[in-house]
Amino acid sequence: MLFRSGALVTLTNLQKGEKITFITKKDGRYNFDDVAFNVDYEVAARSGNLHSEVKKLSQYDDTVNFVRILEVAPSKDDEKH
Repeated sequence: MLFRSGALVTLTNLQKGEKITFITKKDGRYNFDDVAFNVDYEVAARSGNLHSEVKKLSQYDDTVNFVRILEVAPSKDDEKH
């Protein structure tokens, strides 16, 4: 299942452990502004009981705009029930 409106996306600063959250827009998009480029991050999403994989954003990636597409899907534990 692809992202949808109202999903919670969390960006974690791996150096400080700080977390920033964003609720997806109507079209399922999200963005984080004013992110430091000299820090590694992890980004993940959840919607209800559905969770995405954790994606890494590296300070060594020379891309100006990081684009990560997250899919939320039932966890393996949810699939067993």
